[in-house]
Amino acid sequence: MSDPVPGATADGAAIYRRLLGYVRPHSGLVALGVLGMVLFAATDVSQALFVNYFLKAAFVEVTPAAIQATVARHSGHMATVRYRASQPPRECV
Repeated sequence: MSDPVPGATADGAAIYRRLLGYVRPHSGLVALGVLGMVLFAATDVSQALFVNYFLKAAFVEVTPAAIQATVARHSGHMATVRYRASQPPRECV
C-alpha cells in the first residue's frame, strides 16, 4: 500500500511538534480552555457528592418516635381539613 501523501512520514512526534507550532500563538486560549475543562470536571464531581449528602440527610432513620410525630402532625392536619369541610362556604367579599 502506498502513502496517502507522497513524501509524508509517519513520525508521530514530528507531527505533534508541527501542530504545537500552530497552537503556540493561541496558547492563552488553550490554557483558558484547559482551565475550563478542569473546573467543569470539579463541579461535576462536587454535584455527585452534593446529591449523595442530600440523599443521606433527606431520608432520616425511621424510629418509633419519628413515626408517632408524623402521625400526630398528619392527624392534626386532617382534623382541621374535616372541620373546614363541615362548615358552610363563606361568601366572597
